[in-house]
Amino acid sequence: RAVILRALGRYEEALADLDRAEEIAPAWAWAVRERGETYRRMGRMEEALTVLDRAHALDPSDAVPLGSRGLVRHGLGRHEEALDDFDRAVALWPEYAWALVRRARVRTVLGDRVGALADLDRAEELAPGLAGTEGERGEVYRATGRYEEAVDCYDRAIAMDPGYAWAHGSRALALEALGRLAEARADLDRALELDPEYGWAREQRERLG
Repeated sequence: RAVILRALGRYEEALADLDRAEEIAPAWAWAVRERGETYRRMGRMEEALTVLDRAHALDPSDAVPLGSRGLVRHGLGRHEEALDDFDRAVALWPEYAWALVRRARVRTVLGDRVGALADLDRAEELAPGLAGTEGERGEVYRATGRYEEAVDCYDRAIAMDPGYAWAHGSRALALEALGRLAEARADLDRALELDPEYGWAREQRERLG
């Protein structure tokens, strides 16, 4: 039930369920892992890191806490450590499409655009039609100045998931680079309609005036 509550954004209730699970089974790696993922989604990154360390120690064969920890480390700017976590996660579970997409993001930040695209190609083979894969492909193209191709990728991502606020925000940057400022502002407005707490999009909208 904790996972369902978390998906609904009811984080405190999810944590309460996990508290009860850990009272019954303190060394249950799954419950510890899900607590770490819940903290991550709440933005409580340092707590998430501590809990995911414990989840990995409890079950070193589980790729999922490594993937979650990789995303936390990436969010904290610890990109090399994040890449190591994703490498280990994919080594344990080669069909882990989620980790491949997230590793692509880290590789883009670290300048390995060829590796990032290879990860996204493999993720698409494993799980076709995911908006997140197309969105990350757009990020790679945007990072290399291929703005038209980036816009095409974001277009496809948004067609797959019209509520994808992040893709609207990222497409705005590509549109801005192409001089299409009115469209960029409209994308940021849409991102904020979808997610009023999207602070980055608000900052970009204010910057564009």
